[in-house]
Amino acid sequence: MDNDVTPIHASTDFDLTPATWDIPGLKDRGWEGFIPLSTLVGKDAPNVPGVYVVIRESTQDPVIGDKGIYQSEKQVAPYRVDELAQRWIKGASVVYIGKASTSLRKRLGQYRRAGMAGGTSHNGGRSIWQLADAEDLLVAWHPVDQDGSGLEAAEMETQLITHFRAEYGNRPFANRNK
Repeated sequence: MDNDVTPIHASTDFDLTPATWDIPGLKDRGWEGFIPLSTLVGKDAPNVPGVYVVIRESTQDPVIGDKGIYQSEKQVAPYRVDELAQRWIKGASVVYIGKASTSLRKRLGQYRRAGMAGGTSHNGGRSIWQLADAEDLLVAWHPVDQDGSGLEAAEMETQLITHFRAEYGNRPFANRNK
């Protein structure tokens, strides 16, 4: 585990960090969705700011391909398989944590299209598309600042990644170090 991790503690009323980083833990904190990212359509996600996670239901080590499952010329070059294998977080279901500063609906649509249809408007988390079971990944979300808490998507994303890192010793698999 990194020694430089300083947990960020939000008010418990607004802390979306699950007790366990899996579907039951996320649902217990009010996360919604849990639908396949590959079949996501615009109306599935709310048109509000928020945070989201991409979940792999299996915690077994994945098969990682040398290119995205729908790789096209428009996409950024894939990562090396050995690099991705080193970044894999054993035992973790959450493989990516992201934010939507303006609209979950729009951002998740960009994310899906970036991997499934070869779009380039979302490079964050692109390594998930090199997982052999990428079509089975689920997406869940939680709106932020809908109740006047003042929390913004970027703050909540940072908090979630910090808590995940405190638990697993590293950022989620598809959240590259900045």
